[in-house]
Amino acid sequence: MQWSLAFHIIGVVLWLGGLLLLTRFARLTTEPGFLPNAAFSSLVRKSWFIYVIHGVALVLITGLYQILAGGGFGVYFKQGWFHGKITLVMVLLVATVMLGMDIQRIAQSLPANPRRLRTVQMLALLSLFGIVFLTKVFRA
Repeated sequence: MQWSLAFHIIGVVLWLGGLLLLTRFARLTTEPGFLPNAAFSSLVRKSWFIYVIHGVALVLITGLYQILAGGGFGVYFKQGWFHGKITLVMVLLVATVMLGMDIQRIAQSLPANPRRLRTVQMLALLSLFGIVFLTKVFRA
């Protein structure tokens, strides 16, 4: 279980770090006069797959393992903090899809949507704080 938790935290760092980093990279495309070239687009796409996609996979796999090894769904779904955490993970998945839409735009040498980028960044930060708070303060 300790190994799973360590990999879970690594996955969170990759996922959320990737979201925050890529929203900053994508915001560059919204600045006047910036034209994303092939090298920039390649960097963004590779970072997307290396950090965000692998981070999501690691979080979901290790999270599921921890649930099953910790007594199953019945144990966790009786705890209120867990419902909040799962809700915030769903919010993060939506934010990830939203950023993925902008990554596709950048791959086509189009500028990202600045409003969507701000939303993704806000959702990522608030979800991170909420998940840490729920897990460390309310967990029994």
